[in-house]
Amino acid sequence: MKRLMSAKLALLFISAIALMTAGCGGSGGGSGSSSSTGSGSATALKVAEKVSVVDAQEDDGGTVGGSVAPLRLGLSALSVSALPANSDYHTDPSHTYVAERSAEAFGIINEILCYMAQTRYDLMLNQGNYKAQIDVGQCERERDSASSAGKESQDQSSGANMTEYELWTVNSARADNYSPHIVKVWFSEEAGEWDPAQNFEVKVVITEGKSAGNPYGLFTLNFKASSPDGSTTYMTGYLKSEVDSSSGEVFLKFYNDGNFGGSEQFTEKVTLNRSSTGSAGSGSTYGSHTDGYGTETKAYDIAYNDSFFYRSNSSMNVCLDRTNFDVSAWRYGLYHDENHVTPGKRVEVNSGFPIKYVSGSESYHGWAGYYGLWLPDEVLVSNGATVYKQDYSPGGSSDTEYTVFIAGGRLKKHTKKTLALGEIAGVPLHWHTCGQQGCTEFRVIWNGASQTLNKTAEMDQTTWVWKNIDPAQQVVFDTQAWDFNFYSESLGGSGRINLKDPDDPTGAAQITLSNSTNVVFHLEETVYPADSGIPANLACFENCLDPSAINTASPYFANSTWDPGNYGEINQNVAPGSLVAESNYVPYTFNSTTMELQYQTSPVVMTDNTSNEHGTWTGALMEPTTGNFALLACDWDPSKTCTWQAWDKLTVFYTWETGTQQWNRLTALQDGSTFVSFEPPVSVEYTHTWGDATTSKFYLEYNGTGDLHGIPGKCVDMDTGTDTDCWDDSGMKYIRWVPEFSIPSGAPVTDAVTTDTYYVKALEKEERMKAVAESQCTDAGLSITQYPLPDGSDYAAPDIGARPVVDGAPAVIGGVVQ
Repeated sequence: MKRLMSAKLALLFISAIALMTAGCGGSGGGSGSSSSTGSGSATALKVAEKVSVVDAQEDDGGTVGGSVAPLRLGLSALSVSALPANSDYHTDPSHTYVAERSAEAFGIINEILCYMAQTRYDLMLNQGNYKAQIDVGQCERERDSASSAGKESQDQSSGANMTEYELWTVNSARADNYSPHIVKVWFSEEAGEWDPAQNFEVKVVITEGKSAGNPYGLFTLNFKASSPDGSTTYMTGYLKSEVDSSSGEVFLKFYNDGNFGGSEQFTEKVTLNRSSTGSAGSGSTYGSHTDGYGTETKAYDIAYNDSFFYRSNSSMNVCLDRTNFDVSAWRYGLYHDENHVTPGKRVEVNSGFPIKYVSGSESYHGWAGYYGLWLPDEVLVSNGATVYKQDYSPGGSSDTEYTVFIAGGRLKKHTKKTLALGEIAGVPLHWHTCGQQGCTEFRVIWNGASQTLNKTAEMDQTTWVWKNIDPAQQVVFDTQAWDFNFYSESLGGSGRINLKDPDDPTGAAQITLSNSTNVVFHLEETVYPADSGIPANLACFENCLDPSAINTASPYFANSTWDPGNYGEINQNVAPGSLVAESNYVPYTFNSTTMELQYQTSPVVMTDNTSNEHGTWTGALMEPTTGNFALLACDWDPSKTCTWQAWDKLTVFYTWETGTQQWNRLTALQDGSTFVSFEPPVSVEYTHTWGDATTSKFYLEYNGTGDLHGIPGKCVDMDTGTDTDCWDDSGMKYIRWVPEFSIPSGAPVTDAVTTDTYYVKALEKEERMKAVAESQCTDAGLSITQYPLPDGSDYAAPDIGARPVVDGAPAVIGGVVQ
């Protein structure tokens, strides 16, 4: 079930699952965090961040998919090893898990583990009730969905990576090392498209950590979700480990039952038996979901040993090789190199801080940052409102007052970068092309060997899934085409290739694309009130927003839009020095007091997003100077103007984005007349070496620990472990979207702005086993056993009481103790 609520459930299980890898026994041995209490010192029983049905084979301290080769960029082989042993690079843990189809039910558990880890209940042991601000994006993103990945690739708005938080209340306590470790959690879910508003209660009781004879430890986790008024229970369940009294085997059991009323019901059950060493195990899983479209049921039985994994359901048996697998990395960290003042330290992005907003008698907690304000959906903050920056300390917290400044859009500055086409061979480029039959989205890749631009996939506009084009089709441009415009997540935004031969006196001849052809793209940053050199006047030639039509499906001035075969924005025969405002271009002014673009006296601000859900934006805006206009002269005839030269020749240009979402608008905080500026994501250049030894450059966006955005994806068939088309006509395949490649730990990347060098470390990796003949499993002695599945008889209501009122700032934000 792809259900937001279920994702949160997983949080609950996190605590329990963590026990699988916890290092403490009932006597308090093993690793953990200590806290002084009235009864002495207690050690936390720490939870894992991820759990697999079967153990990963790769060493967590190793690299992704093989050896690291930082030498490829000419750096010393000692680069990473020269970093201090106690630096963040060496001490930050790296987790590897196995992605397997029968483990779908554990997806909920793993989401829970991820959320739970962010509460840092281990470090907050015996600190009383505290608030934890959970970064939902770290755990909840449907990153393995081909449809979600395809849709995300279409979203070019500023909010694509905006942080979304939830506020939890947590209590983590253990009286001493002879008492249970008890974790209590309270959090709320707002109503979604399919789910009602819910309040969650979770209670985890850990009585024994894992040991050589008990790989799980002994614990019980119970959870409940109910309506905000407590009158209706929507969901109950538990996760527990127990010892079979006759055999001494340890079983992990999970049960989840939910009913939203009407036809919406679901049940999940898991029984897992794993040997003390983790080298062998078996189990059964079951899931059922009923809604208005019918009932979907999935059931699997599994068995495995050191060499093979055997899975069975009603339709097929699959044998997978545990020693033959692919590895993908999902999360990374960036670390300063050996030349930095703090070598090996995590690269921190000062992207925002926690805030409090008071309305009447209610206080709401949120976040202010580079992408704007985040507060609960029911809270509307207007321009001029007061919010408070909250700084946490164990003895309380301090509040600093700020005034909210909200503009109706945001001005973005684009700084030119240039690469040769051969340098981005293999980098996916998204090409949106329109004709008489409508518009189509293609995935296009430059082949450096054949020196051809090829269409490799087409986007289905209904399912948002890429359909492979096999064999790839070479792109053949119309003879009238002036340029090739694209969008690429892997290059950080929009780009362009000029198709016209600058030496042709007629301006009609096209160039022949080659590895040496220039590719122009631009690094993007938001303009803030405190910035210097904000332009007062701007000229627009293409996609110029019309304030009188901005809330409609056609928000542009008609003569600035493109129709098939016709550019109507200016008379090309006008020389750059003769361009006239209103006649040849749209003149805008920019009000640096309101931080809004204006046409004549009207703000260019969208107030209704009915026609454009994600907002809208202009084409290139430039300062209307003689020098800028001169750069628009056609290469083949300087007496004519080629407006598309703005994307090719200008070192800097601007665009204006507006909409009703937080990320479509500039939101800043003021302390008196001083504005607070937040750091944008770090843009880094990475050179990837493919299997055939060719290289490609990628410009990736680093939003903070764990979030390195821009690596392209591909689809794999989880029944075979091999690459496959993302589109499945049969509807029978289990397809996952995974990164197309992984960056080896220790590989260097370069800051695109400062040119500083950082090192990459993979923090979360997955293994995907490959299929072999079923006989290899049976010959290895594996057989399938159907285990009794748990039911609701072992459920016990959490009974942890009402959610405590906790004043002050969150003690933990996104997994970082404040």
